Amino acid sequence: MQAIQRVSGFILLIAAMIVVGCGSGRLTTRQAGAELQPRAALPEREQAQLPENLVIRIENVADDGGSYKNYATLRINGREIVPDKSISNFTSNYDFALRLPYGVYEIEGDYHVVGFWKEASYPIRSDEPVKVVPGKKTLVTAKIEKDWRGFPSKKPLQFTLRYDDLKSEAIASVSEVRTSTRVEAAPPVESKAPVAVRQPLMPAESDQPQLPEAAKLASRRQVILQINTTPSNAEVIVDDRFCGNTPLRVTVSRDERHVVQVSRPGHADLLRVIDPQEVGEEKVVQLIFKLESTSITKE
Repeated sequence: MQAIQRVSGFILLIAAMIVVGCGSGRLTTRQAGAELQPRAALPEREQAQLPENLVIRIENVADDGGSYKNYATLRINGREIVPDKSISNFTSNYDFALRLPYGVYEIEGDYHVVGFWKEASYPIRSDEPVKVVPGKKTLVTAKIEKDWRGFPSKKPLQFTLRYDDLKSEAIASVSEVRTSTRVEAAPPVESKAPVAVRQPLMPAESDQPQLPEAAKLASRRQVILQINTTPSNAEVIVDDRFCGNTPLRVTVSRDERHVVQVSRPGHADLLRVIDPQEVGEEKVVQLIFKLESTSITKE
């Protein structure tokens, strides 16, 4: 009987310890930093004021030579990231500027070589973890070295990492603002004679940032159409303008209706109308056309 009471008491003690340990939900300050997450993200206006702490650049992607129609893609933690600036078939450098929480990220890129009949993909990777840390800007860069056909001449393709000091960058930025807004004071009065006081110089109309802001607004109102066909190498006409052969990317206005025509010898022509409602706020719209052969097979 005493043995049973001892075992029962021991079980009750263990249960009480489990309840106290698990039910309180208390964390040490070190545990809090690792486990607690924000209830909600900062408002977009406040996020825009934070410094960009991760900048990724993929250089020498496409040109008007053998690399025409080549393009690059980027993924962070498995999610595809698209540049804010519009992309054409001649875009050489792909720039991605982000504001991310501190931590370690998986960054993967792919360099796509678009040939006459097929497309080849080459991974871009980093040999070390990509970190976003306080007070630093993480710079991730990859430069594509390629031959005259656009294929990589040096493999594997690698990202290089560099960490710059955000504080020194902020000081330089403030210094530039102070220099640009400095107003010369009037010369000291040495006599009772009238002295011409120099008025603060006002910026000329041509110096006002109206055009850059308009350009930014226009870029935000554009969308990229990624057009692929099966089989590839089909001719594409967008709004009565020949754009090239698939696969290709075309930058158009997101506020207008667009007519996409696809044709290939031996296959039925296809036509599709893209409405602004269908585009929404997407940055890249994927259009995939399956072309049906019109040739008659003899039995």
